[in-house]
Amino acid sequence: MSIKDIEKKARKEIRLKKLISKNETLLFLKKQDPGSIAVFHMLKNMLKDPSLQFKTIEKIRNPLKNEKLVLGICLEEEAKDYMKEFTEDKKPKIEKNIIKPFIRIKLEEIKKYCDANKLKYELKKDEEYALSNFLEEFQKKHPQTYHSIIKTKEILESNIKI
Repeated sequence: MSIKDIEKKARKEIRLKKLISKNETLLFLKKQDPGSIAVFHMLKNMLKDPSLQFKTIEKIRNPLKNEKLVLGICLEEEAKDYMKEFTEDKKPKIEKNIIKPFIRIKLEEIKKYCDANKLKYELKKDEEYALSNFLEEFQKKHPQTYHSIIKTKEILESNIKI
């Protein structure tokens, strides 16, 4: 997958879900993982609207009015987090004012984007739990596993009335 294709996927996610509008402040986490670095770089170069402001923050906090928190969570991370919630029988969180443009992009593609743009990043160690290993094995046999989990999550969230 080329860099243009990765940018195209992120643009499509933002456009279809109408994630960003004028006069908003986008908050980015100051982290060194590939997703956080890449999402800041990509959106800064992609969005040329002067009414948008870009700020970095140290910790996740609830966004204020006209603020949106941008997370560089990739496909695998989101699927694992959702399945962990699901298996622990927790209620799904409805996230307002949180943008995840990389939700349909794999970690390998994000790393490729960072390498192509000479962005420095640090890989975080994956929390070793049985679910993670199970999903990795299942993904090898059925390549659309992560996409299916995310699609299910979105369908369930759209059926829950806010």
